[in-house]
Amino acid sequence: MRYTTETTIDAPREIVVELFTDPTHFADWQPGLERYELIKGSQAQDGAEAELVTRAGSRTTAMTEIVEHNSLPDELDVIYETKGVWNRSVNRFVSESPESTRWVSDNEFRFTGARKALALLPGSFKKESAETMERFKTFAERTRVS
Repeated sequence: MRYTTETTIDAPREIVVELFTDPTHFADWQPGLERYELIKGSQAQDGAEAELVTRAGSRTTAMTEIVEHNSLPDELDVIYETKGVWNRSVNRFVSESPESTRWVSDNEFRFTGARKALALLPGSFKKESAETMERFKTFAERTRVS
């Protein structure tokens, strides 16, 4: 399953990228994130690995984040893996003006085993991605003026 989502953020690209890659702010725009721990390498650098633990209702999910390629401020490619689910997220940050940034996220999902049934719900994945982008946009714009 593949799809693209995008939004325009009223903040300079440098600020958007800084906030997007700073783990001290992840919980500000990713509700349910209980833990983010760097386990290998340097934050947001090629080859870096982190463990994420999220909670949705009574369900807790642990996943591994692997930075596949960092060419920031232009692009950050990240892979997320958990049992039965593999996701590549290619995040591009385009400076629309000195005060505006377009964030484009290309996502690819692969499912195995019992998780293959999730492929039947592409709309829910795209909706969740769009909601996450909107939360980040709100956070970045609010943080910028603070």
